[in-house]
Amino acid sequence: MAGLKTAKKSLNAYLEGVERELHRLRHAQGGSGGPTASQRLAEVLLDLGVRCGDKTGRGIDLSVRFTHQVLADPAGAHRATATTLINDWLYDGVIGTKPNGCFQLLKPQELWALAGYDVKEPTE
Repeated sequence: MAGLKTAKKSLNAYLEGVERELHRLRHAQGGSGGPTASQRLAEVLLDLGVRCGDKTGRGIDLSVRFTHQVLADPAGAHRATATTLINDWLYDGVIGTKPNGCFQLLKPQELWALAGYDVKEPTE
């Protein structure tokens, strides 16, 4: 995992692989319209959280800085669409940014819901 965080070629190869896999899955859905841009972008953020994120309490800090374009590409969305969604999620407190510009997934459960999954909140 540390190699992915520091090696640009590894990170680029990973992102290209994710983009190909998401493209394949989107086109395998047959008659359905497929997931929305919001769902796809939420999935990209969650996947990056698993692959290059650090758990912090209930959230996840991404340890790599991503541009809106880099996030939009594997989601199959335009950069402007990704920017609008990211700004909405920042405003709603679903995600945040650290001083170094890296994203924080402050409410991963809400991102799962935005991605179209039925996730139950854990009871305490």
